[in-house]
Amino acid sequence: MDQESVFLITGGASRFGKAVAKLLLSEGACLTILDLRSPPDDLRRVPQSRLLYLQVDITTEKDVFNAIHATKLKFGKLNGVINCAEIRMKSPMFNKDSLQPLLSRTIDVNFFGSLNVIRAALPLIKHNKRNSYGEKGIVINTSSGLGVNGLSDFMVFSISKAAVIALTVPLSKELEDEGIRVLDIAPGFRQLFKNFLKIQFLLY
Repeated sequence: MDQESVFLITGGASRFGKAVAKLLLSEGACLTILDLRSPPDDLRRVPQSRLLYLQVDITTEKDVFNAIHATKLKFGKLNGVINCAEIRMKSPMFNKDSLQPLLSRTIDVNFFGSLNVIRAALPLIKHNKRNSYGEKGIVINTSSGLGVNGLSDFMVFSISKAAVIALTVPLSKELEDEGIRVLDIAPGFRQLFKNFLKIQFLLY
């Protein structure tokens, strides 16, 4: 990764997404962050020349495409997307409330939100020149170990992350000839820091 790289991070205001944002900023990258939350204080202190912070609902396609357009206007390019936005909460099968609203919203954010961002970002990434490895850019999706081995009471979250995992392989094959890598990181509750270090490795 060179210091002129530009990345878009969803869910970059907190937790894993914020950690990734701080790492990339420390390495000299410029960022677009999409999040529903207001920017935290430490991100407010980042020079505006290096950070575009947009409060965007990634489940709304039009808003996502507008965010990509704003990224192009500010930075002129996009080298990669890192999807970290997610909804994660308990959802017992035999809850007295209906699971449908929670299932719909969780899949909208965790799966369709990531897909919206990828679809909107790809045309801009494809305009990049290939680097010395023949690559134009990278897409990193954040799924979860629960997408492979579900956990009691987290059925809805597990379903949404299984969908993210299922997206990665066919998408990587579709974009291989374009020189765009597509990867999936599936952290477990005790492996978050290990996967955080893995992101640093993958970007080099």
